[in-house]
Amino acid sequence: MDKDQQSPANPSPTSRSKLLWIIFAVVIVGLVLASVLPLYTSKAPDQPPAIMVPPPETSYIEKQEAPIDSQSAGQSTDSSIEAPAVSRLDSQRAAAPEPTPNIVYNPPKEMTVGEKERIEVRITSKALSEAVLAADLHGEGEVQSDHILTGKYMSVSLCCGNPSADYPFDIKALNEYKQIVGLGDYTQWAFDVTPQKKGPQELNLTVTVHQRSPGGGENSYSIPVKTENIQVKVDPVREIKTLLAEHWQWLGMLIMIPLLVIYVTRSLRNKNRKMRSGNESVFISYRRDDSSGYSLAIYEKLKLALGDDKVFMDLDDIPHGVDFSEHLEKVLSSASTVLVMIGDAWLNASNEHGRRLDNPSDFVRMEVATALDRDIRVIPVLLKNAQMPTQEALPEALQSLTKRNAIRIYDDQFEASIQRLIASLG
Repeated sequence: MDKDQQSPANPSPTSRSKLLWIIFAVVIVGLVLASVLPLYTSKAPDQPPAIMVPPPETSYIEKQEAPIDSQSAGQSTDSSIEAPAVSRLDSQRAAAPEPTPNIVYNPPKEMTVGEKERIEVRITSKALSEAVLAADLHGEGEVQSDHILTGKYMSVSLCCGNPSADYPFDIKALNEYKQIVGLGDYTQWAFDVTPQKKGPQELNLTVTVHQRSPGGGENSYSIPVKTENIQVKVDPVREIKTLLAEHWQWLGMLIMIPLLVIYVTRSLRNKNRKMRSGNESVFISYRRDDSSGYSLAIYEKLKLALGDDKVFMDLDDIPHGVDFSEHLEKVLSSASTVLVMIGDAWLNASNEHGRRLDNPSDFVRMEVATALDRDIRVIPVLLKNAQMPTQEALPEALQSLTKRNAIRIYDDQFEASIQRLIASLG
């Protein structure tokens, strides 16, 4: 009886291999989806909102301004605003002994294309320390400070660099352009800045004091008290670092998938070898003009599964100049299994002396008869359309071969048949 007719309760190694591959594929798909879906479905957490002080209405500004009379003509109604003469501003700054910073801001030196970063500017008219003024600034840039001329009404603008460079930044102001300074400890302007182009770029920061009279007109003016061109490097190296920091799980998955594929492939290839005692040795008996092609293919598959030194075949394994019968005795003494390759012409192969199996000196007959006589496990391997010989068709020395369970190798299921054969050797 052929061994390919297996019980449904004992699935073949091929079925187990397919099941293992299916489980492996499901796990990989699940891990990939778990890594990818959050990138598309999750919303990036918003940065903390900036402190917004809304600007007053025009009517409010006019009501708070003191009327201009003849004695106060040409002077500012806000005691913190000097006349807009450059010489007076310079003299005021020169006379001030190491003034306390009253503006802090945090422009980044490096940014990444497409990644939003917060820049905040705080201005105070009170005597606050720099540490207090800069506490809890949101953004990754290094905090910078300065002492500038302040007024009751001020504005801060952050522009998008060189227009000739096609505006390399997308800038969103989170506060009103013009705000009152002095209502709280400080007034804050916040900007969300997203780089659009790589390479060295430039941001333009402008701080302005606004003075207006109740009637407007010529007595209203604005003084730029700070302008700064901020150099920013939009660096691809930082982009790579950011990618590694934010998506290390996904990148690790890309590395792990090929490693897992290699591991599973090797495990499937060597699973039978790992369960063996290490003493298995297989001898392949075949007739060259009957099944040399099949036998060679099976020989190579068995070497991969069991190891080169565990499979013997007379193709290259018999040393030249030795007595075949003596060498056969030596090889079979260490063999645990003999595979008898039976093709269509195995039973009735003949020469000028008659049927070869009837000749006691025929090598194939000697191999099979010796293995049967030593009670070594013998597995008939049926190739192509070959059928198991009947007891009457065999010489007496080989008749017990018909009692050994056979296995068939199918052409259209060659790999699966080989896996069954390998499993039968365990």
